[in-house]
Amino acid sequence: MKDAIVNRLGGNLMEGEINSRAQQLSDRELEVFQLIGDGYATHEIADHLHLSIKTIATHRENIKRKLKLKSSEELGRSAIHWQRYRHFSGNDALAEPTRSRKQSKTQGTKATKR
Repeated sequence: MKDAIVNRLGGNLMEGEINSRAQQLSDRELEVFQLIGDGYATHEIADHLHLSIKTIATHRENIKRKLKLKSSEELGRSAIHWQRYRHFSGNDALAEPTRSRKQSKTQGTKATKR
């Protein structure tokens, strides 16, 4: 039953097609796409990544353009379907989370202090 619901939400994309489309995304776009698939709202993604809501909205639009998606609903469905594919296939090669700029700066500072 759960699979049928997720398939309905995810649309009719084949797993390989989702994976190949996701490869077109930049690291940051992929990170935003992942968070959309995890159910985060735009303002939550902005808080999580220490970016503005406008920046996240721009990433969302770029993701939709690159993946040839027509609406935010389609973006959400595709992100959920892609997350499901990654989870069940164990294919996390594309999903290496990138550090936010703030985290990178903090870690760089820590490394120089040691």
